[in-house]
Amino acid sequence: MTMPDGTRLLGSHKTWRGLITATVACGLTAQLLALGFAFGAAFAGLAILGDASSSFVKRRLRRPPGAEVPGIDQIPESLLPLLALQRPLGLGLVEILVITAAFAVLDIATTKLRHL
Repeated sequence: MTMPDGTRLLGSHKTWRGLITATVACGLTAQLLALGFAFGAAFAGLAILGDASSSFVKRRLRRPPGAEVPGIDQIPESLLPLLALQRPLGLGLVEILVITAAFAVLDIATTKLRHL
């Protein structure tokens, strides 16, 4: 989908196939961990929604698809599911912020490995 300013709504790396695959994979993984398929699928859906929101922001900033923007790329996709599912996960706000920060640091540190 293209916005009135001529830019895409989301980056070209966002696909229905990716949405379905991630949701099913996370659901199955959660099932294996005795958390339930629905919980895993919900977690995946929220993470993908966070990722799509960062993609939307990067398109508005006219960043090319696949361009890394530290912070924008990591925080929404980790923070949104943790906040939305904090009760079933048994997490407090401090724990959520620590997990989000750890995810961001690890993701940024491994960025170059993903692009080999």
